[in-house]
Amino acid sequence: MNDLGVVCMPKKVIVPRRFMEWLRENHNDYTHKQLAFRADCCVDTLKRLLHREGLQTFEGAKYVAINENPIKMWNRPCIRCKCEKSRPKNQYVCTPCWGREYEDT
Repeated sequence: MNDLGVVCMPKKVIVPRRFMEWLRENHNDYTHKQLAFRADCCVDTLKRLLHREGLQTFEGAKYVAINENPIKMWNRPCIRCKCEKSRPKNQYVCTPCWGREYEDT
């Protein structure tokens, strides 16, 4: 919930390609804390990113990639703009409308 009492969907974070290239080359040269500071995220998020990209592996279900299985898609109309673009199943709002939710606030 935000400060207005409205429930919002989590913001999708897009990692810049240049940072990912840098991370692939330099992830062994820095501590996780230093990398997280550079990525402007917490250490757990950085570890999930490293695990997802196959750069490092970590024990525990906390770091298991969610998308290891193929994502089921559907063409159900968006509840905001009614477009029928393919998107992950149970995602009721298309990605452009999802992004506009943060522009409106």
